[in-house]
Amino acid sequence: VGSRVESRIFDPRLFSTRVSADAGVFSERSKPFNQTFGTDTRGIDLVFSREWKKRIKSWLGFYYEVRENFVGDSQVEEDETFDPRGILMVKPSISYDSRDNFMNPKKGIFMLFGIDISRGVVNSLDDFYKYRCDLRGYTTPINRLTLAARGSFGKIEPYGSEGNIPPDQL
Repeated sequence: VGSRVESRIFDPRLFSTRVSADAGVFSERSKPFNQTFGTDTRGIDLVFSREWKKRIKSWLGFYYEVRENFVGDSQVEEDETFDPRGILMVKPSISYDSRDNFMNPKKGIFMLFGIDISRGVVNSLDDFYKYRCDLRGYTTPINRLTLAARGSFGKIEPYGSEGNIPPDQL
């Protein structure tokens, strides 16, 4: 359960090159199901992207966000994760997309691999690497019947002195 508001500006050909730039500000409030806390997040980002070939695209994003947890419906013991935390992130990603249609694919595959490198500004709670991989496949053996399959993988690894990942980052 949550809400998000954001404002973005986009330049499809940054300085007349093949690189696109996208910058924005955002604010989000989320209260995950089956959790004793919620999270308020505010931040800014700058993302560069480039299409290398017809089907291959890469992104490089830079993010700064402030996260603050709040107590949900039940009583919970507050710890250092409830203090406001500043976080810097770098997010490189690459994708391969051979789908015939973005909105209603009938055939093709989509693959995405990305790494989030996160660093806490004040403490080391948010020092981690987050890996993610997504694979989707589509085929239409007969007219009006499209079969789709999806698989995804994610892993988060802490680095630095803390060694623990805050629950709001999982």
